[in-house]
Amino acid sequence: MRLLGPLRIAIVTARNSPSHMRVIKTLRSWNVYVDEAYFLGGWPKAPVLEAIGTHIFFDDQDRHLVDSQTKVPCGKVLYKSDSILKNFETEMIVNAKDTEKVEN
Repeated sequence: MRLLGPLRIAIVTARNSPSHMRVIKTLRSWNVYVDEAYFLGGWPKAPVLEAIGTHIFFDDQDRHLVDSQTKVPCGKVLYKSDSILKNFETEMIVNAKDTEKVEN
């Protein structure tokens, strides 16, 4: 049984399919459940953030924050360029492509 927390969590990302399932499965494995998820495939985030009544938005890329900060409060997530997160993301993309080849 999932207990409801005091926060409503929405994922708004510029990513597109097939990464959507990886995001959701990863968060669930950490026992984090999202209430809403928007995979915009490169479309601007600001209109969605405004429409869903976002209280604060975090992103690691300035280009996503520039437009969004005109609609909602924003914060930048910092991590080093040699961060394990950057390497992990690259590995996940490569693995996803290999999986697609096997499935097709």
